Amino acid sequence: MKRIHPHYRKHLAVATGWLLACLSLLPALSAGEGSRADGKTLLLLLSADSPRYLTVEERFRARLAEHCRQAPACPEVRVALADEAAQPAVTPGLVVAVGHKASNAALQGATATPQLHVMVSRSHFLERAPGAEVSAIYLEQPPDRLLAFARFLLPDRRRIGVLLGREGPWRPDRLRTIGREAGAEMQIMEVAASDEIGRRLRRLRPRIDLLLALPDPLVYNRATLATILLATFRDRIPVVGFSRGMVKAGAVAALFSSPESVGTEAADRAWRLLQGAPASRDFPSRFETAVNRRVAGALHLVLPSDREIDRWRPQP
Repeated sequence: MKRIHPHYRKHLAVATGWLLACLSLLPALSAGEGSRADGKTLLLLLSADSPRYLTVEERFRARLAEHCRQAPACPEVRVALADEAAQPAVTPGLVVAVGHKASNAALQGATATPQLHVMVSRSHFLERAPGAEVSAIYLEQPPDRLLAFARFLLPDRRRIGVLLGREGPWRPDRLRTIGREAGAEMQIMEVAASDEIGRRLRRLRPRIDLLLALPDPLVYNRATLATILLATFRDRIPVVGFSRGMVKAGAVAALFSSPESVGTEAADRAWRLLQGAPASRDFPSRFETAVNRRVAGALHLVLPSDREIDRWRPQP
C-alpha cells in the first residue's frame, strides 16, 4: 500500500473506462480470460490529482492500514482519476468515488458493484438517483449540528436568520422544527435567484441577531459571499458558516469536514462495507471547526476558548 507518486499515476491507475466496463460487464469479466472478480480489491476514484484529493487518498490509505493491522487480509487499493482510461483487469469489490466528477463517472455504470461516494453534496448525489447498493457520506454538515454549534458559540443570539434557495436542499419547515428544539427562533428568507440576495437580506437583517449559513450554491457563491459578509458585519450580525474559506473571508466561525477527516471516515466506512455492512447514506460524523477572533473582537463578541471549542460535540 505504498503511495504512488502523481507523476506515475496515469500509468498505474485504473480509470473511468476501466471502471465503467467493470460495472456494466460484470458477468463477462468474471468469466473472461485474463479477468477475475476479486472482493479484496478496492478502487479509489479521484476527481482530480489536486492537493485536496491527494490528501483524502493519503488519509484513506493510512486509516485503512490501521484496520489491516488487526485483520488477516488487507484489500488491494488501486487509484484512478475520473478522466483517465485503461483496460479492465480486475473487478473491484468496492468503488470509492471522491468528489462530484468521480461520483458522476461511477454512477454512469451499473451499480451491481457496491460503491461509496464521499466529498459530494447531498443534493448533487440524490439528483442522480443512485441504486440501492450505493453508499454516501455527504460533504455538508447537518443543519441541526450547525445550529447547535452556533448556539454553543453565542447562546444569547436566539433570532437565527437563514437564507434559502427556493429549489435548494433544505426545507423551511424542517429548519423551523430544528430551531424550536434548540430554543431558537428561525427567521427564514427564501431566494429565487442570486440577484435577489441583497434585497432579501435587507429585509431579513432587522429581524435577526445571527445569520446561519447553510450550504446552498444559489445563495453562497463567489459572486454573493462578500456582499453578505459585508452587509451583516455593518449591522453587527455574526455569521456562522460551513467552510474554512468563509471564516477567512469574514464569518465568525464555521463547522466543516476537512480532506483529512473525509479520508479517515471514508476508510472506516469502506472497511465496514467490505466486511458486508449494508449500504447507507449519511452526513459526516467527523468535523472540524474554525473561528475568526479578529471579526469576533470587532463585533464585541465573547466566544468560548479554543480549547472549549475543540472539545465541543453536539448533544445526541
